[in-house]
Formats: sequence, C-alpha cells, structure tokens
Amino acid sequence: MILLKTILFLLVLVFISGPVLAAQSKMICKNPGRSYLATFDETANTFRVQAAGADNFYQIERVENTGNGLIVRGKTIKGGPDFVAHLGEKKSIEFIDDGQVIQTDLCKQARPAVK
Repeated sequence: MILLKTILFLLVLVFISGPVLAAQSKMICKNPGRSYLATFDETANTFRVQAAGADNFYQIERVENTGNGLIVRGKTIKGGPDFVAHLGEKKSIEFIDDGQVIQTDLCKQARPAVK
C-alpha cells in the first residue's frame, strides 16, 4: 500500500512539473562581443538575458506562435533597441532601432545542466 501511494505521488509530480519545464526556452546566443544565455519563461512571461557581469530582463510586448515556434517581441533595457527573439528551429535575436534591424545574434538551444 505504501509503495502504491509513493508511485501515485511520483506520477502526480511528473504531471504537475511537466508543463512548467516545457514552458521555458533557453538558448545560447553570440554577439560580436560575447556569448550570453537568453531564457523565455512562458509561465512567468519573462525574457531574461544573462552574460558575464550582466543579468537583465527585457520587457515583453507580444508573443506569437507561428506554427514553427514562438516569436517574442519587446524592448531591451535603458531605452535600448527593440528585440525580436525567434525561438523556433532557426534561433536568433534581432535588435531593431527605428524600424531597421541593426544586429542579429545567432543562437542555439542551450543544453540542460548536467547534475
């Protein structure tokens, strides 16, 4: 009976945590200066950019599902350019100023941390 309760508890945990894990997209991106980690958390509706010495949250304005993946649009920090993050098969982040793409950082799926 205890074994059955334990198995049932573990199954419930898997079903509860599954959607949370799937709602986060992480990718490693590279710009001319350095590499950084970009994380979109669909549940919390946040877009975070982390690099050595920097940890910033960009403001999300819109999230689109194109059928080939998500596109996240918004504003960077401190009055900087807008951004468009492509989270589908071809991953990238475009930075846009005055309607023009001024930089495109190519990205790849981040590998899960090994414990």
